[in-house]
Amino acid sequence: MKNSLTAAVAIALLASCAQMSAGYSSAEQQCINLARNDGLRFVRVEGIDSAGAGQNVRLRLEDSLGRAFDATCSPGAGSQARWAQPLPPNAVRG
Repeated sequence: MKNSLTAAVAIALLASCAQMSAGYSSAEQQCINLARNDGLRFVRVEGIDSAGAGQNVRLRLEDSLGRAFDATCSPGAGSQARWAQPLPPNAVRG
């Protein structure tokens, strides 16, 4: 009984993790991770645009003071995403 309960909990945990990340493409996830690593709060993906051979991901973000702004990210070939334009100079990173 204990083993089946442990297995059921493990399956439920894995399923919930898969549901949390399943809605985003690799490009979107790279940009969300870039924002979080830069101390910014991800709000939503505004859209994805073609840019040459790649894509630009438009994001709505908030700084650590709760001020919202738009930013555009260019996902890298590997896992290196970068900002397509400089972030607002007054954005406070947490």
